[in-house]
Amino acid sequence: MSEALLIFTFSPVQSFIAEARRTGDLYAGSRILAELAAAAACSIGDQGGKVVYPQSAAGGDMPNKLVALVPQASAASIGRQAEAAVHDRWRGLAAEGLDGLVHLGATRPDGTWQAIWERQTAPGYLWQCFWAAAELGDGGYAEAYRRASATVDAVKHSRLFPQAVEQGEKDSLSGKREALHLENQSGRRYWREVAGLPTVTGALLRKDGRERLDAIGVVKRFGNLYSDRKFLSVSSIAAAPFLAAARPRLSPYRDAVERLLGETLYRVSDDAIWPYDGDLLFEDTLTRQRLFASYGAMVDPDELRAARAALNNLYEVMHSKKVAPPCPYYAVIKLDGDDMGERISACLREKEAEAAHRRFSQSLAAFSSRVAQVTKGHRACRVYNGGDDVLALTPATAAIPFVSALAEEFRSHVGATASAGIALAHHLSPLDAALEAANEAERLAKGVPGKAAICVGLLRRSGEHVFVRSSQRALAEPLARVLQLFSSDVLSGRLAYEVCQAAYALPEPGAELTAELKRLLLRHSQGKVGEDLALQLNAWAESLPEPEPGLFGSRVEELGQWLVLARFLASQGGEDAT
Repeated sequence: MSEALLIFTFSPVQSFIAEARRTGDLYAGSRILAELAAAAACSIGDQGGKVVYPQSAAGGDMPNKLVALVPQASAASIGRQAEAAVHDRWRGLAAEGLDGLVHLGATRPDGTWQAIWERQTAPGYLWQCFWAAAELGDGGYAEAYRRASATVDAVKHSRLFPQAVEQGEKDSLSGKREALHLENQSGRRYWREVAGLPTVTGALLRKDGRERLDAIGVVKRFGNLYSDRKFLSVSSIAAAPFLAAARPRLSPYRDAVERLLGETLYRVSDDAIWPYDGDLLFEDTLTRQRLFASYGAMVDPDELRAARAALNNLYEVMHSKKVAPPCPYYAVIKLDGDDMGERISACLREKEAEAAHRRFSQSLAAFSSRVAQVTKGHRACRVYNGGDDVLALTPATAAIPFVSALAEEFRSHVGATASAGIALAHHLSPLDAALEAANEAERLAKGVPGKAAICVGLLRRSGEHVFVRSSQRALAEPLARVLQLFSSDVLSGRLAYEVCQAAYALPEPGAELTAELKRLLLRHSQGKVGEDLALQLNAWAESLPEPEPGLFGSRVEELGQWLVLARFLASQGGEDAT
């Protein structure tokens, strides 16, 4: 029986994940994508297909691109059935979301509500599938792969976009689709009533009623894949290092919070010591406005003052233990293998192309199976890892060590390098802005010659956004050293800004820059640090990529901004670290 090579994929992916206002949306979106891909893979396997990519990985997610060998005679039928499986699974997920919303006590849908729901969850409204099959002829596996891949690309670029009229108030996740509502009720009022239900906690909807969802948002937020206990909020992620250090001394503040919020306080975990959201570990949460918006609580002024006093006392106790208040910043991380297209091309050039592609697929699966373990060691929250892609969130100070550990695992299992974009964002800033910055940082990292690079985007709440790039190898030692010197107050924070100023006169690394760095280091360390670090920083500057238009005027300026970032991290995200 002759065989054909089938390539199957679907979209949207990145834009679907990015429609998120909270980490639970992000997590649910990635799970939905994995569920749809798994449905397609199962359908192909059930009809006699043999999946070449991806190989199964314990703990990994199914990517949205599948490569399989299928019987030539039934290739078209298998492709159509895989597409039907994607839509069937989506209908099942949509039904779960609707059941979850109704189960919580939301008003039963009327005709207007149902019409919006059916339009937005219909097959073809959101998901588009693309597939092509090529017979394994004289050119074998490699030629069939090239032909099928070219056909899929051509179909994707010539696809028709479905037109849909989206009237009325728009949803909060995408900002583009009509929010669900009843016939004689606005979307704003409908969702305010849902948020006010006693069964709906602030972990599901803001209690001030400012969130409105469309059908796709309901599938994410109220389906079985979403759970306020499965994925930490960005506030909890940012506060995780402080929480770990403060656990033995939390009980007085926990008691004060429980008195303050009473029945409006909801649990996000089964942790007996601190089962609540990390936003309550930040002083700026303890205002009447914030507590009403997040918890729907009308708090007693005396209890509020008592809670603030208890939190400040906790800060003072931890300060005596040399532990700073929680850093208000967290990291969004996107890691991606370098030159994966060329890696596949190399497989196709081998005599046994199919076997080579399978080995490559197995190496990616081996990496994916290790991501969860690396995640645990860095207090990271894994959103997605499939193939060579990883999307995760970490506390701000854990981001670069986490990326370095992931990149080493990738090199060890795949034999290739990986690059990463990191966005450091304030826990009160919009999540979608952090995701967009992480995408941009990944793009900039991929532009570094030779790759194996990191780009960090710092999104200060004051509005300033700065991106810095470096190869992973070049930054490891000097960054670790200056972080330690800033953290121990051996180096003054002014050093970083004076290096930035020096870049105007000394834009290129070399002997003159080394001399100036030595002078600045001696001045800002009271003579404790000098020539050896100056040489190390100059070497780091020499290794930095050529300036990216619109980012920096010189490599020395970018070095200065790396030092600013190091000081920022050492000061736990202090906005005015000097």
